[in-house]
Amino acid sequence: MFHVKPQSAFWSLFTVQFLGALNDNLFKNLLVMWLTFEATLPHKGVWVSAAAGIFILPFVVLSPLAGQLADSLPKHRLIRWIKGGEVFIMALGVVGFMLGSPWLLLMVLFLMGAQSALFGPVKYSILPDFFRDEDLVAVNSWWSGSTFVAILLGTLAGTAGYAHWGVQPWLVGVVALSVVGWLAALWVPPVAAAARTLCLQWNPWRAVHTSLRFARSHHAWPIMLSISLFWMLGGIVLSQIPLMADALGAPASAAWLLMTFAISLSAGAGLAYLLHREHIRLPWAWWAQAAAALALTGVWLVFPEHNTLWWALFALAALAGGLWIVPLYVWLQRYTDAAHRGQLFAALNVMNALFMVLGAGLAMGWHALHGS
Repeated sequence: MFHVKPQSAFWSLFTVQFLGALNDNLFKNLLVMWLTFEATLPHKGVWVSAAAGIFILPFVVLSPLAGQLADSLPKHRLIRWIKGGEVFIMALGVVGFMLGSPWLLLMVLFLMGAQSALFGPVKYSILPDFFRDEDLVAVNSWWSGSTFVAILLGTLAGTAGYAHWGVQPWLVGVVALSVVGWLAALWVPPVAAAARTLCLQWNPWRAVHTSLRFARSHHAWPIMLSISLFWMLGGIVLSQIPLMADALGAPASAAWLLMTFAISLSAGAGLAYLLHREHIRLPWAWWAQAAAALALTGVWLVFPEHNTLWWALFALAALAGGLWIVPLYVWLQRYTDAAHRGQLFAALNVMNALFMVLGAGLAMGWHALHGS
């Protein structure tokens, strides 16, 4: 893994994306905890639910433009601009917490979602510009595994950290993480624009339609559907962890569930590297997808009885998730042309966001029907 070249590109990009995921989840969870326990608001559940939707909305609206920018501009410059914007957004978030303004904080959350939406297509489409085909599996294994570790750390810091120390000690941290991420972005090596003559489409709704139509007509459509299904199931699982902990009568078990999920998925991503390396074997990804779905079904059927069995199935589902997702991302990077790669990942981001919203709706409908 550490023999991928160029090393400067790997470590700078790795630092940028890891700290970005960590900071997003740290801030989001601090905000949710603050809205729940400190803010003097009516209908707090509505505010907390709105926070989740506000973060996802920019992925639907801005991802098509982000893909066009990733293809038409030098990607290293785009990354630097985006990470520079994150420093400003985090500073504005600190002001929001100091003023105790939920409206300002929700605006900051929207800006964070916008920044993440702009970063999504470029962070995946830039990898084939630097790394050989045989190194893409290793790089994506680190990408996927470390992303969920960052989500875990940000979630734990934002929830357990808030419970112990409140929000104030973390405010310097979110700004510091954004500054370090921007400094790391300055070390990303230069890369030329893949499609300089691409005309930008500024109408967001038309751009969303164009991106989805582009995805449907592309030979990667089944791959993209499978990736979006992964994010839908992952979103459902993460959203249900607090409820699972509550059903177990042990709130502290939420942290253990998160750790099990992140560590198992990271292990699956590492196993994907060992299995695929230079040759992507898509049937193995489909088997992993089926295994993840069956394991989650098993968790649903036996929870909360048979503690050892459902816990093992939960870990197995996450492990299969890592085996499932890594080869699919590598396949897209290897077998799409450079001039359209950013737009393809932008269409994928739109699909992921829509599937995650669908998953949230299915979970809400299930709980409403069963009165839970």
